[in-house]
Amino acid sequence: MNICIVYTRKIDFSLGGVESVCINLAMELMKRDDINIFHIYIHNDSGEDKPGIGYLNLREEISADNWEESQLLVAEFLKRNQMDFIWNHDQHGLLQKLVYETGKQLNIRTVSVYHNNPYLIFADFRDRYAYSLFRWREYGEFRPFLLQTLKYPLVLLNKFRVARNFLRGLFLHSHSLVLLSDKFRKEFIKLSGLSVGNRLHAISNPICPVEYQFCPEKKKNQILVVSRHVWFQKRIDRVIRIWEKVMNRFPDWELIILGDGPHHRDFVHLAERLQTQRLTFAGVQNPAEFYRNAKILCLTSSWEGFGLVLTEAQQYGCVPIAYRSYSSLDDIIVDGENGYSVEPFREEEYIDKLTRLMTDDAQREKMAVAAMDSVKKFHVEKIAEQWVALFSSLQETRED
Repeated sequence: MNICIVYTRKIDFSLGGVESVCINLAMELMKRDDINIFHIYIHNDSGEDKPGIGYLNLREEISADNWEESQLLVAEFLKRNQMDFIWNHDQHGLLQKLVYETGKQLNIRTVSVYHNNPYLIFADFRDRYAYSLFRWREYGEFRPFLLQTLKYPLVLLNKFRVARNFLRGLFLHSHSLVLLSDKFRKEFIKLSGLSVGNRLHAISNPICPVEYQFCPEKKKNQILVVSRHVWFQKRIDRVIRIWEKVMNRFPDWELIILGDGPHHRDFVHLAERLQTQRLTFAGVQNPAEFYRNAKILCLTSSWEGFGLVLTEAQQYGCVPIAYRSYSSLDDIIVDGENGYSVEPFREEEYIDKLTRLMTDDAQREKMAVAAMDSVKKFHVEKIAEQWVALFSSLQETRED
């Protein structure tokens, strides 16, 4: 079975998110004698090719000017490598459309993955409004807030149209579409307005197993945040405000925030204005050692597609707590068993559950062990098996 991964950026372990998910699945699938992996991309941010993967670098963004030339390159690549499936992870339109149309002419099926939450566009807009309010309060920038307020109804309507058209386009340019959770199915159908038949599936993101022996005595009184520093979606401001309310009650605990991004200075400014103590912005680092040391992981996002940091933390017995702001969270956290979920965005409930984790060592350690066990269902070999089963069923359907 020959499968071609399509994504704008070259997939690699050194990159986060979709790129990491793709390369982990690719390497796992290639352990099977009957599967070969290929990759079409545009941007190379990661250097050397991986042994065993066949590559096609289109080198420039798809446009009307280079459409025919790019289509010829893709067609030749797909035919030469006798492709069975196009495995599309691209979410930005033209590349996905070009490869789908080329594959369709060659009778090659496209299976697309939607790596996000169908309702994200609404939460994103609310966060942009909240950010303009923050900028007014903190820096006196009233005009952007006023404009956001006046435009709110029209922009919200436009966002709905954009989201609907995007989801419909992704589905209609795919033979099958895979969501990250079956809990997104109703949301997708409602927003897209489509009749999906048996073309809509659900497979979670994978994680790679780690060698780790849980030892409560080696854990430190640390709360961890691992996130891109973007106001929209991640909302690190929420955890900073929560920390400001609990820090004086727990003088032997500290908050560590990993990552960087365009709104880093805003978060630092907020932490300084609130005069937070024992809060460290640790920058971009490999989070593995931090997971090993920390007892708790906090997530305060307005939305996620999956929330990979939650499963990564659970592998190391680092108990997660997150707002239930997206439906697939229930796939990861069973409230009170392997972590805590909090109704969005009830700060007092979040503080209550966080302080329980900080004070009840026996309960937290019990939850840590349960988390390490529950996360095994996301191990890459198990998720790869689900993909093999899907591709095999689609291949059998085509042969029938």
